[in-house]
Amino acid sequence: MKIARLDGLARQDDLFEGGESDPHYENRQRLAVDDAYDFGGNAATDVSSIENWDSWGATICKDSDGCNLSLVEIRDIIDILVTAKTFASCTAGEKIVASKWFVVSKTDRDTVHSDAEQAAFSNYLYCYADILIAVVTPTPTMPVGVGFTREYWPYSCRIEEMISDLITQGTTLSDIDVLVDGVSIFTTRITIDANESTNTTAATAYVIADGKEYINKGQKVEVEVKTAGTDAAGSGITFKVKKIDE
Repeated sequence: MKIARLDGLARQDDLFEGGESDPHYENRQRLAVDDAYDFGGNAATDVSSIENWDSWGATICKDSDGCNLSLVEIRDIIDILVTAKTFASCTAGEKIVASKWFVVSKTDRDTVHSDAEQAAFSNYLYCYADILIAVVTPTPTMPVGVGFTREYWPYSCRIEEMISDLITQGTTLSDIDVLVDGVSIFTTRITIDANESTNTTAATAYVIADGKEYINKGQKVEVEVKTAGTDAAGSGITFKVKKIDE
C-alpha cells in the first residue's frame, strides 16, 4: 500500500470562512492506495515513506473503501518497509518510527528509546487481554509432544506474561514449550517444579527470545509438553497479552 497525494484535487474555499485551511486541504489530498495505483493517470504523487506512514497513516482514507486504516494495517505497512530497508540502514527518524511501532527487536528499540518511552508507546498501540489455552484435559498422566493444542491466533498482540498451571501437581518437573508457526518462542522454556502447581514459583524463570514476544493474527500457536512431571495432569497456559488496537 502507498500514500498518494492528489495534486489535482480542487480546494473547497467556498465551504469555509476565509477559505479552506492548508492543513485541511493537505489532509484531503492524501489517500492510501494499492501498489498498482496509477499515479500519473490520477495526477497524483507517491509520497510514501516510513515517516509519512507514521505521521499520516491514522488520518488518511483508503481508496478502496473510504475507511481509515487500522493501527494493525499501519503497523504492518511500516514493518514491511523497515524490514525491506533493514533497521541498520534506516535514518535516525526512521529508526524512531520503527521502535515506536514495535516492528524491531528490543535490542534495536533500546538504541533510540528508553524503557519508559517504549512503555508509553506500548500503551497507545496495545490494550490488555488474556487468552487461555488448555494443554490437556485432566488425565492420570500428561502426554508428551506437539498436537494437543493448536490455536490460530485471533488478533495481533505482544505477550506480557505466561502462567502455566497444573490441576494435579507432579512429583517431578514439567517442561512446556510454545511454538508459533512451528518455531519455539523461548530461549528458556516454561517449567513447573516438582510438587508445585504453577510456573510462577519455578526455580528457573522462562525467557522469551528477542522478538518472539509478538504474535500476529492468524499465526498458528502450539503448546508442546517436553517433559511431563510424574503424576502431573490438567495443564493449561494463560497468555496475558497486550492486543493491538484494531
